Amino acid sequence: MPVSEFGRTSKENASLGTDHAEASVVYVAGGSINHGVYACDPSPNPTMGVPNWTPGDAVTLGGSMFGANTSVGYLKRAVDYRSVLGEIIRDHLGATQEQLNRIIPGYAIEATEHLKSGTNIGTTPIIGELGLI
Repeated sequence: MPVSEFGRTSKENASLGTDHAEASVVYVAGGSINHGVYACDPSPNPTMGVPNWTPGDAVTLGGSMFGANTSVGYLKRAVDYRSVLGEIIRDHLGATQEQLNRIIPGYAIEATEHLKSGTNIGTTPIIGELGLI
């Protein structure tokens, strides 16, 4: 499960590179993973269901996937990487919820972190656990 906190724009800048951005991608692979592309609804009014996009679907910079800053292709945050990591640690590696609460302290304070259930941060919906396992 490679993960990076280092977001990039999805659109090239004038020097043919990409700029720093709000969100990034997390890849999860393995035999017991419920495969799909999650939390990338390209429509202007997302339902935030998961998975909600399949490879080959048309994506425009005006869709909700790019809602953070459409002019430069900023991906909009939708999933906290700790939710993905936590689900893998608990449901795949076999940690108890108590152990997970110690490994990722945000799980111990669900009322404010919302790693399992999700929440809204301003106008950005943040999905909790995705049901990957």
